Amino acid sequence: MISNVKSTRIATGFFNAFGNKGAIGISFQIGANSFCVINGHLSSGQSAFKRRITEFQRINNIIVEKLGQRSAKHPPRFSIRTNINFNKHRVMPTCLRVNRLFDCFDFVFWSGDLNFRVNASRSIVDGLLKARCYDVLLNNDQLSLLMKVDPNFAGIQEGPINFRPTYKYDLASGKYVLTTIYNTRKI
Repeated sequence: MISNVKSTRIATGFFNAFGNKGAIGISFQIGANSFCVINGHLSSGQSAFKRRITEFQRINNIIVEKLGQRSAKHPPRFSIRTNINFNKHRVMPTCLRVNRLFDCFDFVFWSGDLNFRVNASRSIVDGLLKARCYDVLLNNDQLSLLMKVDPNFAGIQEGPINFRPTYKYDLASGKYVLTTIYNTRKI
């Protein structure tokens, strides 16, 4: 039942040579359906926004090159699906997509630490957390914004986010850590 299993790894760390950042990809078929599962770890930090986009593109392109297979279930890359109201659903027309990954597989699952942030300074984010303005934070989430406007992210769907942010959240105290903590432990 499972066939055509392939895998690859992509380093995006220092000079695209070190594996501290990057991804692994696995593709396979179950019956007539093709699957691609990717787990990645992209660059961190507020200033690495453009680098994360570049890493995402590079990973997808290499996955397509090494694991890709044309899916008979998807229309050709440059067709336009006329039954979609682009404004209503905020969906990028297929002809504008540049991410070939979604044309190669019937199902694509991207997971991992993509490290996208909220478009705001730390002090603004801390204030919004204190005020419990989670909708403002979500509306300024970099990945959510990219999925609406960047053709590299067209076709990506994320499940509903119905939980508070988890970054800098101390599970033991149930509070957000609103100051920078430096870890002084030696490993």
